[in-house]
Amino acid sequence: MKKTLEKNLIAMRELFREFASLFKEGKRSTKWLKTPRCQIYVRARYIESGAELCLASIDIDEKLQGRGMLTELITFIQSELEFDVISVESILSPRLSSFLERNGFQLTYQSVEFGRIVARNVTAVKNSVKTRS
Repeated sequence: MKKTLEKNLIAMRELFREFASLFKEGKRSTKWLKTPRCQIYVRARYIESGAELCLASIDIDEKLQGRGMLTELITFIQSELEFDVISVESILSPRLSSFLERNGFQLTYQSVEFGRIVARNVTAVKNSVKTRS
């Protein structure tokens, strides 16, 4: 499974690089980035704080969840791509929400139904995301 994880990470990094380049050139602002075991819908735009990359939908194969794929991708985005703000939208997993908040993301929206949190949005400004050493 380690080889599968690495192959998907390599492919996803390249897709993010291509998307960032297209956005910078003004050619693309939304796209599904897909590998065999992962798909992420991204949106990019300019806001008051600078260029924002929003991970609007994240679908990672269950066998790859909890193995550091999203951590690696966020670290890659922060260090390699020219976005000032990263947002993650419509988080349904309490585990993912807790992970992001522990790593520098701040809660920006939360949807509650019948007293239960059903979705959250979080945002981090560049260089505020903590990375694991």
